[in-house]
Order: sequence, then C-alpha cells, then structure tokens
Amino acid sequence: MKTALLFLLALLLPGGSAFSQSVAAAPSSSAAPVAATESNFDPIYWAHQPPVVAALAQLPVDVGSPTSSGRTSVAIQLATTGYPIDGLIDINGWDPFLTMQMRQQYGWTWIPALLQTPVTIAPGLGVPGAITYNPNSPPAGSIKVSLNIGDLGVTSWGDYPPFNPPVPVVTAPAALPTSCVGIALGAGYYAAVPACGAILKNGEQYAQDPRGAMVYHTGSTPFGSSAWFTSASGN
Repeated sequence: MKTALLFLLALLLPGGSAFSQSVAAAPSSSAAPVAATESNFDPIYWAHQPPVVAALAQLPVDVGSPTSSGRTSVAIQLATTGYPIDGLIDINGWDPFLTMQMRQQYGWTWIPALLQTPVTIAPGLGVPGAITYNPNSPPAGSIKVSLNIGDLGVTSWGDYPPFNPPVPVVTAPAALPTSCVGIALGAGYYAAVPACGAILKNGEQYAQDPRGAMVYHTGSTPFGSSAWFTSASGN
C-alpha cells in the first residue's frame, strides 16, 4: 500500500533535480563511478542547484498551509521566472536520493518541472488515445532523473556538477580623452585627467592638445599637491 501511494504521488506531483541548463557538463573521468547513497548524494544534489533553489531546503514545508513568503510560494515564484522546480523535493521536502531512487524504479528518466505539462500516463503503460511517455525525449526545461554522481573527483561529478554562477561582466575602463589638458584656469590649464600624471613628468612638454603645445607642471599648494598645464608658447 505504501509503495502504491508513493507511485500515485509521483504521478501527480512533478519534480526531480532542479536541473539547470546554465551548468556546463563536467569533464569525464576514467575513475570508477561511486555508488550513490543518501549521505553522499544529497549534499552533491543541493550543491548542483542554483543558490536560490537550494535555499528552499532551509524553509519549512508548508504544503498544507502555504503563506505568501513560505516555501511553496517562493518555489512557484522561482518557477515562473524560469527555474526548473521539483515539486516533490523543492516543495514537499522529499529526500533527493530516495526520490530519485523511487523514480528510477518506476522507469522515469525525466520528470516535468513545476508548471510544465504533466505526464498523462506512467512509463511502460499504454492507454488508447493517451500520449505515451518517451524516456528518451525529455522536454526542454524538464528534470533529469539520475543518481549518477561520477567518481567524486575534482573533474567529474556525473550528472550533478556544482553550480557555477555566471562570470561577472567586466566593464572596460573608459578611454582617456583626446587631451589630458582641461579648461583654462587663471594663468594655466587644469590637468583634467589624473591618470596622465602617470605618464608625464614635471616640466615635460605635451603636444596632443588641439589648442597647441603645453607644459605639464606639478607642485604643492596650500590645498595639497596639484597638477596643471601652461601654454608652451606663452599664450
């Protein structure tokens, strides 16, 4: 009876590992694969999830009485933004290893993610007019059913490589302006770009300003160190 109940729940509630398409496949390894157990699989499973999905495991299960900020609501919000959410693991709080193990025993190779079209008939069964489950054709964004954790080496994690956040975009530094010389200020010109001080020496002539050749100066003032230009022609 318990097995039949679990089977029924597995049909009604979609789920599996929140398999992120943004995670690149890990390199293969020649080491023998390690048999998955509850103790070694579960930490690897959660490390594979995007951080916002893994954080669901820290929230109390609230399926019976969901709240606006509870585990169920947060999971649904994540699903609507594109994260593959496992109904049994991420919402109901089922153990990842035991859930995947049960699914494999019933012939599942993939499970629809939350908000995807549910499977109409279980693997291996056939009903006239029903769409047969195809274990070799998982829909895009569906959940992979697997207990493959590779050899636990640095370069091999089977179907569960650790989640890698996107590489941050590095903004290129702004290019120096056409001239290091700024606006006219009294008898000289303001040194507009401090970075120019790294390539110019005190008294050195600077010829890249469209107003003519300039002379670079540095010195101390009552307000601290200062840098400025004067016209090389005295104008």
